[in-house]
Amino acid sequence: VGAGFLYQGQLGGQERLVTLALIDAVLVLGLQIYVGNTGILSFGHIGFGAIAGYAFALMAISPAEKAKRVADAPFGLADVHLGPWTSMSLAVVVVLIVALVVGLGLARSGAESGAVSATVITLALLFVTHEVARNWPDLTGGDRAGLSFRIGGGLDSRAPLYLALLAAILSALLYARSRGGRLAMAAREDDLAARAMGVNPLVQQMVALLLSVSVVGIGAGLRVYERGSILPRDFFFNLTLVTLVMLIVGGRRSVSGALLGVAVITVGRELARRLGQDGFEFFGIGLDGAPLDWIFRENLKTVFLGVAMLGFMIWRPAGLLDDWDLDRWLHARLDRWRSRRQDLQDGTRSELPSEVEPDDTDVLVVKGVGVSFGGFQALDEVGLEVGRTEVVGVIGPNGAGKTTLLNVVTGLVGSDTGRVELGEVDLTDMPSHQIARRGLVRTFQNLRLFGALTVRENVEVSALVASSTR
Repeated sequence: VGAGFLYQGQLGGQERLVTLALIDAVLVLGLQIYVGNTGILSFGHIGFGAIAGYAFALMAISPAEKAKRVADAPFGLADVHLGPWTSMSLAVVVVLIVALVVGLGLARSGAESGAVSATVITLALLFVTHEVARNWPDLTGGDRAGLSFRIGGGLDSRAPLYLALLAAILSALLYARSRGGRLAMAAREDDLAARAMGVNPLVQQMVALLLSVSVVGIGAGLRVYERGSILPRDFFFNLTLVTLVMLIVGGRRSVSGALLGVAVITVGRELARRLGQDGFEFFGIGLDGAPLDWIFRENLKTVFLGVAMLGFMIWRPAGLLDDWDLDRWLHARLDRWRSRRQDLQDGTRSELPSEVEPDDTDVLVVKGVGVSFGGFQALDEVGLEVGRTEVVGVIGPNGAGKTTLLNVVTGLVGSDTGRVELGEVDLTDMPSHQIARRGLVRTFQNLRLFGALTVRENVEVSALVASSTR
């Protein structure tokens, strides 16, 4: 169908459509860096985009133009006039500062993959930025006037868009392959297992948030620069819905999927818009007459978005590409080719020596530990002493508190009384990821693998954590 429209030249404004699609791709890639790697659904990234967009406009608009709309702009902004690229860079700095504050709030809420509290915080940010933009006319121009600095808008060329898109793609790919990206994905798959291995999910989520917000800030600045104006409704729920649907349709765990989602939804919305116009004909066939007039209405593109999101969430929640990525596919084949070539050249492989030497001086000591759950006393004055090279069994019937003791020792459950020490270090109130980094690591009775990661990536997570503690 899309090919038919293109053949007829029916997709009006193709040049502008491509320009907006490039900008949307930057925004969606920024969203993918956070949502795809941490598993936390965010409604607030367009709110961050609004902050960056207004910061860019306030610095890029000339004082003469600002005198017409925001003559009383606070913080001396009425007299500020910088070049567009300098303004965009400073706008990214501004939004990073805001993201740092919001990220600390997410950390205090105990944000983890699938946590409702984190999603609610990001949704609140979206509404707060929208209401501030509407009701602070001295800063934003309000809901009617807005901020405008060029009639007609439009960048001189698409070169900045291509550069921004390339930078966004590289940022997303490099982060996914980086140490921080792997640890963030491990926490996304199993927060408890990641903490027990020594991963601090909050740090990884903060890094992902700051990187993603910087990419979104660039996309928002380009969007304002292209349009030549900004209004509160430009960065509110409509754009939030569009970018989320693009990410969900393509595949939120894949950079290639994010780009595919942008292409599919952009073309689909344009087709729906054309189909919803009165008097539209497809190869000479009218589509707005009976019996199809109840389908092809003016708001068909909004219906298309809703149907796309609902359909994919029900029948293919992982998106078109799931976690498949062209970059990972190419690297996997290149690694296999290198491995086969190395085997043919060497014939045999030498065993790697152990890099960890046991230290017999550290002794695990548990003194008088007590834990109660409501009125049930799970542990009462429990003591234990284990040397590093010893193998000790804790024996008891079901419900005796064996797992609770193990959880207390490794920091997964807090104790009401008593102390846990490793050598001269007090582990009693230490978080589980810090205890693991001290060398006290647990396994689980039921294997807790990171399901979306490959076998190699599961092993790499352990190696990455261990390398940072040596």
